[in-house]
Amino acid sequence: MPELLRMGSALVAEGRFRSFGFIEAKARAMFESLIDGPGVVFVNERVGQIVGGMACGLSGDWFSDIPLTFDYGVFVWPEHRGTFAGFALMKAYVNWARAQAPVVNINIGVTSGIDEERTVALYGLLGLKRIGSALSNLG
Repeated sequence: MPELLRMGSALVAEGRFRSFGFIEAKARAMFESLIDGPGVVFVNERVGQIVGGMACGLSGDWFSDIPLTFDYGVFVWPEHRGTFAGFALMKAYVNWARAQAPVVNINIGVTSGIDEERTVALYGLLGLKRIGSALSNLG
C-alpha cells in the first residue's frame, strides 16, 4: 500500500491534476475498496521493486446490462517508461476486463496529460480505439 500511495501521489503531481491535491486517506480507501470489491489493482515489479501500477473498476452502464470496466489511472515511474512496464499493466487490465463477461465495455480515459499519445498507441495494440476523448473496445 505505501508504494501504491507514493505512485498515486506522483501521478497527481506530474499530470494535469496537480492543482487538485492528493488526499492519502482517500486514495488508500479507494485502493482498499478495489482490492476487496469489484475492482483490481495491478502492479508491475522488476527485481523486487514496484515500477508501475494500475487501478481499475467494474460497474455497469445506467442504460444496459453490459458490464463496464474503467481505469482510475496507470502510472509507471519515469525511469521505467519505454520498457513496456506500462504495456504489461494495460494488457493485464484488458485481459481482466474481458474475463468479466462475454461482452464487456472496456473504457480507458487518457486524461492525465502524461505521455498521452504513447498511452493511446499502446492501447491500440490491445485492440482499443480512440472514440472522442476516451478509448473503448465498443461503440
